[in-house]
Amino acid sequence: MANMKQVPGKPGQFKVTTAEGAKIVKLVEWREDYIYDTIEMVATIGAAAANEWMFFVSTSGPAGAPKTKADTNLRTPRRLSSGQEMILNQIGVTPLHNRINSVEISNIDFAWVLERLSYKFEINQIPMAEGPVGFFPPGWGGTGVATIGGAVGFMTNGVASPAAVPRLLVPQNIYVENDISGTLTHSNVAWTTTAYVAPTIPAGGLLVRNSLRGYIKTAVGKG
Repeated sequence: MANMKQVPGKPGQFKVTTAEGAKIVKLVEWREDYIYDTIEMVATIGAAAANEWMFFVSTSGPAGAPKTKADTNLRTPRRLSSGQEMILNQIGVTPLHNRINSVEISNIDFAWVLERLSYKFEINQIPMAEGPVGFFPPGWGGTGVATIGGAVGFMTNGVASPAAVPRLLVPQNIYVENDISGTLTHSNVAWTTTAYVAPTIPAGGLLVRNSLRGYIKTAVGKG
């Protein structure tokens, strides 16, 4: 990455500039990886009024069952795992094409998340990034338009390449004692001729994933 420079004469050691200043990273202790979580926007919540859905606050779904590895790799709500540390470079938010009881999310509902929801990422309740969901492409998944199931179009948030996703101008340090959260917000705005409202969410719900990509220090390292 642009702000990562090798330390002369010390193989495997790099100098990274973050919001806290310069930091020496030993690649035997660090790996490039993701911290991610998934929330479910259920039909009863998707109303015209303003609503919020929060990432990283629970390791269980709305029904109380634990989330799977496909949904989150967080073990403790709002926290990294013990011994972990992260240098955050990229933030991604993606609606998922979940299918429950043969009901699929439509193109318009997928697009609604990208166009009508705002996203905010916070560390210790201090905003680090904020904007419409479309501002936070994750760089993975399919791209273009195809047909899945019935006559349902397939879309993705950004090109299918993590390398093409813009990095934070200043990487952010996250420590195990830090509180992290991501918030999706829908506002029933009144400044348009007719206020825009929530999507028609099937009874199965609409899943949205939040991914944080960067360098993660392992709990047990060598070096």
